[in-house]
Amino acid sequence: MSFTTTATAIAALVCTSSAGKIYVWKHNNLWADNWDSPAAPDGESAFNLDVACVNGFNAEAGTGAAIQYAASSTVGVVKMPAAGKIIMEEGTTMTVTGTSSDTKNWVCRNRSAVSSACPDNYNIFEEVDGVWTAVNSTKPPCYDDTVVVDLSIAPSIHWTPGHVIGQLVVARDYVSPSNPGTEVVVWPRDSVQNAGASGLNYDSWALEAQSTVAGIAPRIGDCTGSSCQMFCLNTCPSADIGSADLSTLFGTEVTQEEIDDALDNAIQSRAATGRSMNFLTDALADRASSPRQEINLADFLEELGVGVSAFDMQERLRNAWVPGIFLGWSVDIVGTEIRLVRSEASSMVDYNIALQQARFATQYMATLDGPQAVNDASAGVVLDASPLSLTSEAAYQLLTGTAQTSVGGLSDAAVEMRTYLRTFLTNGRAQTTATFYNNPNNSNVNADVYTATDTFNMTSSSGVAHHSTIRRSVNTEGVSAAGMGDRLIAGANALLGSAGGTSNMAVRLARLDGINCGSLYYADRDFTYGPGACNISDVYFAANPLYRTVSGVDYSLVGPEPVKQALSLVLTQMSLHAVAHELNESIVYADGEWGKYQASLASDDDAGFPLLYIIAAAAGLVVLCLIVIIVVLLRGGGDDKAGANNRSVIAFENPMYDDPSQQTMVTDGGADAGELYDEPAFQEKENPTYQSNDNVADDGAGYLDVNPDDGDDDDDDDDDDDDEDE
Repeated sequence: MSFTTTATAIAALVCTSSAGKIYVWKHNNLWADNWDSPAAPDGESAFNLDVACVNGFNAEAGTGAAIQYAASSTVGVVKMPAAGKIIMEEGTTMTVTGTSSDTKNWVCRNRSAVSSACPDNYNIFEEVDGVWTAVNSTKPPCYDDTVVVDLSIAPSIHWTPGHVIGQLVVARDYVSPSNPGTEVVVWPRDSVQNAGASGLNYDSWALEAQSTVAGIAPRIGDCTGSSCQMFCLNTCPSADIGSADLSTLFGTEVTQEEIDDALDNAIQSRAATGRSMNFLTDALADRASSPRQEINLADFLEELGVGVSAFDMQERLRNAWVPGIFLGWSVDIVGTEIRLVRSEASSMVDYNIALQQARFATQYMATLDGPQAVNDASAGVVLDASPLSLTSEAAYQLLTGTAQTSVGGLSDAAVEMRTYLRTFLTNGRAQTTATFYNNPNNSNVNADVYTATDTFNMTSSSGVAHHSTIRRSVNTEGVSAAGMGDRLIAGANALLGSAGGTSNMAVRLARLDGINCGSLYYADRDFTYGPGACNISDVYFAANPLYRTVSGVDYSLVGPEPVKQALSLVLTQMSLHAVAHELNESIVYADGEWGKYQASLASDDDAGFPLLYIIAAAAGLVVLCLIVIIVVLLRGGGDDKAGANNRSVIAFENPMYDDPSQQTMVTDGGADAGELYDEPAFQEKENPTYQSNDNVADDGAGYLDVNPDDGDDDDDDDDDDDDEDE
């Protein structure tokens, strides 16, 4: 299905719909362009398509590249993939001679080369003095930018989880904003004047075009606030401050501009992480009202694929065919509808866990011929799911529930925070989290710590110093996470126990075996920014009677989904904390190493000897200013007017540079690893150099404000000092 308008109309549409840049996807999957050597003359080569990036097309995982065959040709031999796609243009033919003199292999791109959040994958245009001009940019397309996908080149684009863009234009023969080809469809829909296309949404189109687009659908045109910047993730940064090898690129591949961009991106990410931690902690603590939701039983059974009639299921529910299976909740039946209720106060998470268990319980009871007697307690009850993949998506499902049971409510801020958390756990972050909690130095980081209010101290929270490891390249085998097991269990038991109320004995976990953290999909195993997960081989419960025995194994009658969602939520909380500390150390480390590199350049210059001392002293000051920037970003003053007024710079005394030993980078997670920031204490100092009337940080909610309702910066500073003194 396609819809066309004139080229002039498209140009006007694209040029007026967004204040940002236009990003035109430039990689193609054309038959003629992607072999490991120039194509041989017709009929003389074997063309090998049996390669990893073509095999096993899966739109969700982003595996398999569909190939577009646009012109007729004669080939010697074609080695077909085990499962792949070739899109042949109408009227084209392929003649196979059956003989060959050499072999041409299809070239596979790495994951960053198909990532929607990598700026290297686009031709980028910016409007300068009314003229659209090709530009270079280290920034990926984000909430105020337009992405153009040209179907005539068979693009193979994989949407980065959580990607937010301003507009998506699908066209054919697109060259530039001044030569935009023919429109197929544009989102958001309200910007398109073509009434014939108004009913086509992105998901429907993506199903038709899944040979060229893959991954979780992006958010398009619905993010307008200043906090949208937290979704601007670059998956191919020129300077990655999380890399321990960054300093080896100084002077060759990394410039001052790229270092500045990297630090700016890290500060934004750190601010978003901290705000998300605080939002989640506050929302989970809210038990102001017990959620209630009426569910049409017939529709519920149809959704679950249950063949039992609503009348028969009502009888099974009234007579409690499986005692305790609803975890302390009662099922009220009112006419054709049911409600989950209990007398105890309940949070949204309590209800959402109970609802997931009700789904499982209903499906299970539909398989029974009669009531099930209560079993004797068994100490070997295992979850009927192996392996169990813990993801941010599962945590999001628990937080989102239904319209009536969304944790944190339905405000724009709440929706954006849940959306940010939905894709937080990437391959790299999952491995960072495992490494952080495996480190014996962090054995004291329990739920009281990782759920505490984040005060954005660069190296500690609640007065407790932590020890991160500067991230290296991801391990394609994942990272064993045995050090997280007990803390995952404790956190999940708190959630499941609260949801279960008086029957929480039935849902207490006892052991998690084989925890490994890395990529969710095999294709992303070496891609830092691919979807992440922690996989658990087996989940065991504390002794309880809620089980069924199959082939000698006692399987829990607590469903896999509520357990998965509870564990995933705890993992996401733990990951927010670990990643925040990695960002803290990476910011300080990268800035310090760059300062030392600049100082070394000065020492090589005969005239630069006096300058050495100036640069070395300035290196300490720069990172302290970064601390101030994070606080300003988090506490307000993020709009354009505030930015124009905030010209003053507050300097801090940095104790890290008083002791050279504290500059050691942590490179190993073991107990003997060098510990960065043994005694962190960044104290705010008055700096007479910057005494003026300029407004350093305007009061009021602003860009990534952590506590939008609290405009008292002085109180926040006092709290920070109190935390550091503990």
